[in-house]
Amino acid sequence: GQKKMMKMRGILIICVSLAALFSLSASQECRFAPLFTAQDLLTNETKRLSFMEHVMYWEGQFHQNGIGFNSDTGLTYDGTPIDYTTGNGTGNPHLFSASSKESLHVSMLALCLSGNPLAQIWVNPSDPTKAVEIALDVLEKKITSYEQFNQQFPGFGGFFPWFQITSTGMVPTWDFTTRTPSLDNGQLAWSIYALIQTLNQTGNYGLLERYSAQLKLMASNAITVFYVGDGKIRAVSNIYNTTAQPTPSNYYTTSPCGDPCYLDDPYEGELMAFFMDLFANWSNPTDPNQIWIYKQPMLQSVDYQSQEGPI
Repeated sequence: GQKKMMKMRGILIICVSLAALFSLSASQECRFAPLFTAQDLLTNETKRLSFMEHVMYWEGQFHQNGIGFNSDTGLTYDGTPIDYTTGNGTGNPHLFSASSKESLHVSMLALCLSGNPLAQIWVNPSDPTKAVEIALDVLEKKITSYEQFNQQFPGFGGFFPWFQITSTGMVPTWDFTTRTPSLDNGQLAWSIYALIQTLNQTGNYGLLERYSAQLKLMASNAITVFYVGDGKIRAVSNIYNTTAQPTPSNYYTTSPCGDPCYLDDPYEGELMAFFMDLFANWSNPTDPNQIWIYKQPMLQSVDYQSQEGPI
């Protein structure tokens, strides 16, 4: 009926707009910054959008198989060396990655699925109208890689070390064969949480079930893998047996344990603190408060002086 026609018209307008955007962006060189002034970005909404479209188009050149990720496994690469003059790749990608890199990828794919046009440009700059299809394919392969790792290495408890990308999935890098970082995994946990909301809203229930199981696994094992007690969350948890099921005796802190031994920062590490506080299975209801008490010495109250006064 009329509603269906209006919906189809809206889809057509979006497709035409994205196609026009691609034609415009493709005609520009990657050094597009001189096209804009600081005043443009402060005061001109049209210019700001155009700037972000250019950013996503050129950043999206990194989101390619063999450059930024592996299309067989859906897993990210840490990076790829480039020629600073031409912008072309000069060698093989770094065939390793971590949960922190995965978190960025998962977040952008979630934004793409939610209909964000800038994220759709980033996912597939050559034709953003195909971005959702590509994002779903990558997410399916990614969760398959996660599931295979969890099955092969249950001792990691659903968390990931720095890992090497193989033709079939992921294995720990040589220096993280028996340990896993909490900070990076906290970042990944929240990106998966955001993805789950999007998968539910867009009706992708198969992927929703699988990513929900991944987040539930992380939440159920967070205390066992990372929590020492007295508010202390291990920055890196060491594992005696990576093929054993998670039990408290399978995890330990080295001595010396590095700097920091435990998460105490009010920055990236706080993501794991929030995740554990809100989602972990606490037997002692006072333990979550101890996390924030332990972190208090690193917090400093400062009034930010803005044009509107102190904040």
